[in-house]
Amino acid sequence: MSADSVARLKALLEDCDAVFIGSG
Repeated sequence: MSADSVARLKALLEDCDAVFIGSG
């Protein structure tokens, strides 16, 4: 995986965390 892909995945995970925390 390229560094760009890793950065994109991390951003997605952080988005998911924010959604779960906000709704939970």
